[in-house]
Amino acid sequence: MAISQFKKAIGLKAIYEYWYPQRALRYIEKAHFNLGNEYVTLGELDKALHEFTVALDLNPRNQTVYLGRGWIYYNKGMYKEAAKDYGQVVKLNPKSTVAHFYLGLIYEKMDRLAPAMLGFEKVIEIEPKNRGQRISSPN
Repeated sequence: MAISQFKKAIGLKAIYEYWYPQRALRYIEKAHFNLGNEYVTLGELDKALHEFTVALDLNPRNQTVYLGRGWIYYNKGMYKEAAKDYGQVVKLNPKSTVAHFYLGLIYEKMDRLAPAMLGFEKVIEIEPKNRGQRISSPN
């Protein structure tokens, strides 16, 4: 049911733009993001990837959407794409432990151990009390 509601919200774009011109893009972006999250929950990662990409087209500074899309890329084994998204998160928020942690995992998967260690060390530098704890996925 949530999917149909988010699709309905996206379909109301013209109404949002007329009545709420200052907030229309944010509403539509959020609807695409939420729809993407629903698809992730259902395991439909290709559909989720599409919705996250549309949300980023509307707001390329939304680090939460980059985290979600990076997670999908990571889980699909698309490590270069995942690294790009997590790198974008680090540019937007240098203290994102989730982004640094996933960059470490990605580089480890790519057998690039030096950058992998830098990612993990950055997590410990940002949050020293998290040492040894597993950081959960963003979704």
